[in-house]
Amino acid sequence: RAILACLRTVSSDSAENRVWEVSTEAGEAPEFPVDTILAEETPTQDGGVIHRVVAGEKPHVDARPVPATLEEGYMWLLNHSAGAQ
Repeated sequence: RAILACLRTVSSDSAENRVWEVSTEAGEAPEFPVDTILAEETPTQDGGVIHRVVAGEKPHVDARPVPATLEEGYMWLLNHSAGAQ
């Protein structure tokens, strides 16, 4: 259990300050830099979409920082380590 807890901390910490949300209206598609990882898209009741992305820098003018999840930490680690090889 201790190892799993450690992995969770390392993974989410590695994506800290790298996870962003961008809200768009129905039919609108935001443009993100090529290296941006799309983590999740959630429809809103008014027909819009909340895009959750992982990026090293603010990927969109309307992006707001959000806390990283375990999954986003793994996404960042896998993408970052793959790019380093």
